[in-house]
Amino acid sequence: MKNEHHDCSASRRDFLCRSAAVGAAIPFITISSLIVACEKQEGSPTNSGVFVTVDISTIPELATAPSIILTSVSGLNNGDPVFISRVTSTSFNVFTGICTHSGNPINPPDASIARLECPFHNAEFSKTDGTVQKQPTSGSARNLPTFVNTFDAAKNILSITP
Repeated sequence: MKNEHHDCSASRRDFLCRSAAVGAAIPFITISSLIVACEKQEGSPTNSGVFVTVDISTIPELATAPSIILTSVSGLNNGDPVFISRVTSTSFNVFTGICTHSGNPINPPDASIARLECPFHNAEFSKTDGTVQKQPTSGSARNLPTFVNTFDAAKNILSITP
């Protein structure tokens, strides 16, 4: 019987070298995949088709333009109130009812007052679009964050993207 002797040291060394190369490549592939995934998520948010609707015909205060209400809309603004401002017969602006300076609620709209007012530091905002009209007595405020919306005039339904 012939005794064959295999040089196992060479094949083990080759196996270990190849394993080390594969082992080094796996974290690189995983990390680069994560980086690519993060880059895709960091871009502008996309509308995934999720929205909340408001039947404008059920809100008499918004029957004509210009008009504005402060209300809570389920599924919008983390439960905090929003202003719905009817700018024209077919266009609306929707923006938060929380002051960007103090984080407190802004006063409900008052027909006798030209602007929306934050009672805590006297910041004032536009009733039309929530832009800052007057800075607070101390510190500064930013425009009120808005929500993208579309209005279906035939159905009198305002669709708002959270």
